[in-house]
Formats: sequence, structure tokens, C-alpha cells
Amino acid sequence: MLEKAEKKRNFLDFISTQRALALLMLVVILCISLSFIFPATFGTYVNFALILLNMSAEIMILLAITLILIQGEIDLSLGSIMVLGAITCGRLMIYNKLPTVLAIVISLCICMICGLINGLIVAKLRVVSFIGTLATGMIFLGLATIMSGTGWTDFPDATFKALGQTRILGIQLPVFYMVVAVVVFHFLLSNTRYFRQYYYIGVNQKSAELSGINIAKVKITSFVMIGFLAGLGGIITAMRFNSAIPNVGAGVEMRAVTAAVIGGVSFTGGTGTIAGAAMGAVFISVLANALTIAGISPDLQSCVIGVILILAIVLDIIVSKKKKKK
Repeated sequence: MLEKAEKKRNFLDFISTQRALALLMLVVILCISLSFIFPATFGTYVNFALILLNMSAEIMILLAITLILIQGEIDLSLGSIMVLGAITCGRLMIYNKLPTVLAIVISLCICMICGLINGLIVAKLRVVSFIGTLATGMIFLGLATIMSGTGWTDFPDATFKALGQTRILGIQLPVFYMVVAVVVFHFLLSNTRYFRQYYYIGVNQKSAELSGINIAKVKITSFVMIGFLAGLGGIITAMRFNSAIPNVGAGVEMRAVTAAVIGGVSFTGGTGTIAGAAMGAVFISVLANALTIAGISPDLQSCVIGVILILAIVLDIIVSKKKKKK
């Protein structure tokens, strides 16, 4: 009995402290198994490139949700900001005939303003982030829909399309954007003093404030930053598909939250890493790809992802209780 308890304790320790590594091992085992089950479809270079491509734009939302969850907050408007970024870029390029670079810059600035609005509502007006960003998300999505109608297609600049569809070694450019973003934000969150403040705020806001951290300023700037990331995700999606439609961000926040929680980011704040969240996204993407190959309907896939989210939350609760006992 003692030996079993010790093994269980060691397993939980490994899961809680080495979540990224644990998920990497799980993904490798899953990929090897699925390659034997579906050798002609899953276990191919083309399919693995597709798995990475499918998560390339949404990884920006994952980075954003991770940064805000660590602070003990949440942003449910990210999918709407993602849509707004893509739609605005499309309107400026197609309807207003603006140069590509200028259209992208203006679109990202608008998304950052959306983030600023969220930050002011949460940090200054003290509105619960869940409610505040849910409301602003409805507003942002409504504005995007009014602006676009059914959406924008066939962007006029061939360079814009090339930035999303050019392949290097059979892998489209958005995958490389994803890798760079993950590496940069993993470094920033792990090694810079400013980003380490997020953890202090997530653990105990009162203590963080007493230690000299300007919580309102940090939260506002972080909301602006994640607004930028969401807008960037939308623009990358527009580059990839050469179109921008209102439903491009449907359900993206929940998929990002699922990946983040699986990767060890706690809903209560103060815990999590970019590497763990990214591996959570890889796991979800591999699983979704396998379910699609197996002929499982998208609706049933959503049920599976929901079950996984519940299990991840339960694991998070168990690990948290174990830490408190120590």
C-alpha cells in the first residue's frame, strides 16, 4: 500500500512540475500509436505539417489566454478581437484600397485599443473579467459583422497571400510564425522581471500590491498585449485562407483555455508555462486530427474536448490540494 501511495505521489509530482515534458511523452506515444492505426493517413509528413498548420493562428490566442490566466483573470473577447483584426484588415485592403503594411498596422492598433478597453474595465472599473470581456466580446463581434457583412475574400495583394501560403520544406509560413511566437513568449515569461509579475499577481494580488507592483498598470498593459496577439492571429488566418469571415474565431477561446489547462495553467492564477500550454495545444490538435481521420463528427469531437477539459480541471484541483498539504 505504501509503495502504491509513493508511486501515485511521484506521478502527481511529475505531472505538476514537468507538465510540458509529460505532455510531450504522451503526444509521442499517441503519434506512434496512431501512425500504426492509420499508416496511410496519419503517419505522414504532410499530415504532421497540417496538424501544426491548423494550430498556427490559434496559438496566438493560446499565448494570450495563458498570459491572462496566470494573473487570475480571463478574456472571453479574444475570439471576437481575432475576427475584428481579420475583418478590419480585409476592409482596409479591399474596400479602402490601403497598402498591405498600413492595413495590418491599423488593424493591430484597433485590436490593441480593444485590449485597452478590456484592461480599463477590469483594472479600473473592477468589473469581473469573465463578465466584462464577455460583454465587450459581443460588441467587438457585432462591429466586425457590421463592417464585413458576409466577409472579405480575394485579398488584392499577392504578397499578403504569400505570407500565409508560401511553403518551406512543405510547411506553410504560419507554422514558423507560431514557433517564433512561442519561443519569444516562453523566454519573456521565464526570464524577465516584468512578466514574472504576472505570477505574483496571480498568487496573491494584495501581497503583490504591497510589494510595490502597480497591478492596474500591469493588467492594462497585458490586456493591450493580448489584444495585439488576438489581432495577429486573425490576420494570420486571413493570410492563410486569403479571406476574412465573421465566424473565424468561433469557439477559439474555449479551445485555448482547454489547451492551457491541460498544459498546467491554473484557473486560479499563479501557475503555468508557455511551454506547457503549447504542448497542450499540440495534444489537442493531434487528437482532433486523429478523430477527423477516424470519421468522428465535429460535434462529437467537441464533446471529447469538453470531457478532456473537465479531466484537466479535476487534475488541476488534485494537484493544488496536494501542494497545499505540503
